[in-house]
Amino acid sequence: TPQSPNVVGAFALDLGSLRIVSTGVQFPDVEGTMHIAGDTVVIDSLRARAGEGRIRMIGGIGIAEMTRPTFDLQATAREALVLDNDIGELTANATISVLGPIDSLYVAGRARVLEGVIYIPEPDSKTTVGPGDAEVFATIDTSAMSLEELIPQESPVLKGMRMQVD
Repeated sequence: TPQSPNVVGAFALDLGSLRIVSTGVQFPDVEGTMHIAGDTVVIDSLRARAGEGRIRMIGGIGIAEMTRPTFDLQATAREALVLDNDIGELTANATISVLGPIDSLYVAGRARVLEGVIYIPEPDSKTTVGPGDAEVFATIDTSAMSLEELIPQESPVLKGMRMQVD
């Protein structure tokens, strides 16, 4: 039942691939193993190639409350490509931990950019409009949509997140 799940099993991944669209980074050769231990999804190891480097993740995700999972994850990146799109290209080393429940995550660790480039866009004549600007309300008043439908709200994950990455 959703109130007290009884989940069992194991999962192995070999020759997988993943692409994170927002960063443009492709992760070929994804491999790893996970299993269920009581109310925790244990990531024994999840590894992938990232450019010429590698990334690895271990840890667990608590699922005792399915709507409020808890995290105890550690990720390492060695000479890993972490950005590869029209914003730029970056290679980095990093050791990052993600701890706590989904609504109050604590992200901590160290990251060091080894090499790369960031492209700064040319200025344009566009004007940023915020949710408090009169133009937004004039548009909403003439439409059937509500403010919440037009303007994305703050992510509940990011709202409670604390981050300390050197």
